Amino acid sequence: MAGSSKYSERHLRRLKKKRFDDIINVTKKRFLKSRDSSLENQNYDNSIINLMDEIDSKIMHSIEKKEIDICPIASTSELEKNQSEFDRNYYENCINIDESQYEQISRDDTADNIVDNLDVMKSIQELFYGDENLCSSESSNESDNKNYSSNEIDIKNQRFIDEVNFFCTKHLEVLPHYVINDMLDFLRKNTDVPFPKDSRTLLHTPRFTNIIKIDNGLYCHYGLKRAVLSFIYKINKWKKIIYHHLKLIVNIDGAPLAKNSEKGLWIISVSEEMLKIVESVGIYHGPNKPSNSNDLIKAFVDEMKDIVEKGIIIEDKKYTIDFHALVCDAPAKAYILKIKYHTGFWSCSKCKIKGKYIEKLCFPGKKDVLRTDEGFREKKYQDDGLNDGYQQGETLLLNIPGFGLVKNVPLDYMHLICLGVMLKLIKLWLKCRLSNFQRQQITSKLTIMRDHMPSDFSRKPRSFINAKRVWKAHEFRQFLLLPHRGSSMIGSKTRF
Repeated sequence: MAGSSKYSERHLRRLKKKRFDDIINVTKKRFLKSRDSSLENQNYDNSIINLMDEIDSKIMHSIEKKEIDICPIASTSELEKNQSEFDRNYYENCINIDESQYEQISRDDTADNIVDNLDVMKSIQELFYGDENLCSSESSNESDNKNYSSNEIDIKNQRFIDEVNFFCTKHLEVLPHYVINDMLDFLRKNTDVPFPKDSRTLLHTPRFTNIIKIDNGLYCHYGLKRAVLSFIYKINKWKKIIYHHLKLIVNIDGAPLAKNSEKGLWIISVSEEMLKIVESVGIYHGPNKPSNSNDLIKAFVDEMKDIVEKGIIIEDKKYTIDFHALVCDAPAKAYILKIKYHTGFWSCSKCKIKGKYIEKLCFPGKKDVLRTDEGFREKKYQDDGLNDGYQQGETLLLNIPGFGLVKNVPLDYMHLICLGVMLKLIKLWLKCRLSNFQRQQITSKLTIMRDHMPSDFSRKPRSFINAKRVWKAHEFRQFLLLPHRGSSMIGSKTRF
């Protein structure tokens, strides 16, 4: 192209500009010959002039952006020859309008001639708006194709990045950040996809965290809606089902950081009934738990109330949310609900039975009058001289619609059954019912079962002899759910 000519690109661009300037000037002069004193023709001529100015500006814009092809020219004489030939062919063949037509336009004022003039203007508009047709049709099409292909590539790249993000999020428990950083470095070197350099950018880790001071500690609220959106995404991707109603299970519990440290954590976590995934909603860190539990759960309650009332809309689909259950151990439940602790005589959360102290507090006999959600909301269980004083204060959980503080707060299965009844039974068996030989038999059978234990149990069976000292709640549950409730291990002579 321009590189094969002895003229510079700047010189050729200047000649090309001059050529188009001459075309525009001649066209304007010819149209200006048709001026008339009438208002109609005056408006019409103004429109023609405006059109020509617009055409002029478009051509200039195309020249500046190098959208007009520059043809190689061997010499100045050949350039002038090509220019004159171009002018002649352009006016005679392209526009195809001679001087007689313009003179006829100037002599006639009829509406038909004005319409013909408009047709002429339209034909010139179509010709000159071929920067698409005359000047840069090929370059424009090429640019459009390039834009389309680049957009398509961007979409594919973003889809690839999202898939890698989903993979890393799914396996985050076994993929530390330094491993993800190495993987991103490898992908950046061996692909054209613009992956981020750091795993925190890929996983959208927030840069700032809102910290709230509560008493002597600090509380960080990660957000309940964030966790719910994660559940919806994982249900749609993993389960491959249409599911528009989520039932949330919330746990609130304390945990020590170290044996020698006075400081600990209080964690608010949430799960969904169908998923085996737990998301953190908020974490409190301090030397003691907050004196008022409402300060701890305020942000959680406000967010839960909002999503239960309004739901969540994603891609024109509305997902309804229910606060299905609050699962806590006995001390945490008493702290959050502001009720009597489990050592109180009227501490049963399901009925009004009075406990008895037999070496330790227990609740023998049949169940008493049941407690109800309505009674809890109406504060019928507060200590006013007539009631049992089960309610010690007012909790913010009452503000969540559809959540019952009796019906939706289940009993603590782990402490009542696994670490309660089962532990007490095994202590009794080891103390007075089982001989050393029977204990060894049970231990050997448990050892044989180690290699055949289903994946529902995360722990392998251990020695039965040390059960009361080293067994965890999961192992007591495992022993409870064995065939025939463990009777085949202990022997047919031993009755439960």
